Amino acid sequence: MLAWLYLGSEWIIRIGMIPIVLRRRRPESALAWLTTIFFIPWIGLSAYVVFGRQRLGRRHVAQIREAVRVVRRTRRSGIEGESPARSGVPARHHDLIALAELVGAMPTRKGNHVEMISNSEAMVRRLIADIDEAKHHVHIDMYIYADDETGARVNQALARAVSRGVHCRLLVDAHGSRAFLAGSAGTLRRAGVEIYPQLSVSPFRLLLERIDVRNHRKLAVIDGRVGYVGSQNIVNPDYGSGHFGPWRDLTVRVTGPGVHQLQVVFMEDWYAERRVILSGDDLFPAPDQGGAVTIQIVPSGAAFEADALKDLIVAAIHEAEKRIIITTPYFIPGETALAALRIAVRRGVRVDLVVPERANHPIVSAAGRSYLRELARAGANVYLHQSGLLHAKTITVDDALAVIGSSNFDIRSFDLNLELNLLLFGKQVSLDVLEQQELYIGESKAILRPDRPSRWGGLAEDAARLFSPLL
Repeated sequence: MLAWLYLGSEWIIRIGMIPIVLRRRRPESALAWLTTIFFIPWIGLSAYVVFGRQRLGRRHVAQIREAVRVVRRTRRSGIEGESPARSGVPARHHDLIALAELVGAMPTRKGNHVEMISNSEAMVRRLIADIDEAKHHVHIDMYIYADDETGARVNQALARAVSRGVHCRLLVDAHGSRAFLAGSAGTLRRAGVEIYPQLSVSPFRLLLERIDVRNHRKLAVIDGRVGYVGSQNIVNPDYGSGHFGPWRDLTVRVTGPGVHQLQVVFMEDWYAERRVILSGDDLFPAPDQGGAVTIQIVPSGAAFEADALKDLIVAAIHEAEKRIIITTPYFIPGETALAALRIAVRRGVRVDLVVPERANHPIVSAAGRSYLRELARAGANVYLHQSGLLHAKTITVDDALAVIGSSNFDIRSFDLNLELNLLLFGKQVSLDVLEQQELYIGESKAILRPDRPSRWGGLAEDAARLFSPLL
């Protein structure tokens, strides 16, 4: 009797979930979920309850959208003023600027100075030096703020700043920074730093929305004059594991008008968690506009249209005439972005992809290899980076456009997580990013072969790809 009841329950799950999954998912995601539920009904149902919802729950999405609306209505100086700066940008990229403005609702800003920091230790030292120079405020919005040596050094700099009367505010993702929140965060709070977790992982939230949607941004603003954005978290270079060696990140230090937009992004995240609007003229000091770089800040996530970031990346790929280089630790592009890259190769564009030879998520890596082999068969160059774990997320299009930020080239970054990316326009700054990408290529001692691996290896990659919409 128990066996028949169990068998019957499985078929109830299989049949009952069909209309639920089809109503809520895109076709490729629906197929992956229905396949999982059909073969392992109870496990598939449990996974769908936790991870199957489209994005955040309605309440949380409304809360984040309210934060964007309230902050931008209250303080417009970070995103308004001069007309969008398109001078010096090739005319063929003007439509891309318009699309980026639509995606992140922020205009282009000229007159910026940017500094590429590719060494993790150098980035931490530079950030600490800027914190030690802070006179009014330090704002940090971080996915991983670790309870390790690097976190302790930044903690000490923040404590020193508070003792000078500087307002220090710290937003950290509740999952990515869970060790810090359970550890040294208490000491730092007692020192006077305001610390708040984002997107809690409590059981109560599990009942309302999927809990694997994270704030994946890496952002810092000091005195409204200096900003940091990129792929690096506040964590030791080995990310707490010696298996891969140092992780290779890339961060951009920005000064100029673009810092005001980074400030707005922090204020929106702060309001979403605290329901408090930060105020004061010191948040938006008159910027130095003597730099030569035109930039555009592109936040994405729950407050914006789904797939908007992916649409922007696909549009950039279609505008390439000579060469595209992509570096990413995880490559799950989805069919639309994959087709854009395949078409670029067939148009005669050289497409280079640089990924780690060994990644820290085996299933994600296996799924990515399937996509990469398809591109290699189409004629793309797929380099397997072997010096540490490549974590830098960059794209260059010809010598006119570069993208650096927190987004991986995967479905999760395109459609789920809160991300922050920086578009850089201009030949010289694009060449600076290109130079760093060429360094990664030079450290890649292997090229992915387009032919299938062994029978079992190919089967594993194909199976992982089938479930890639869920990754």
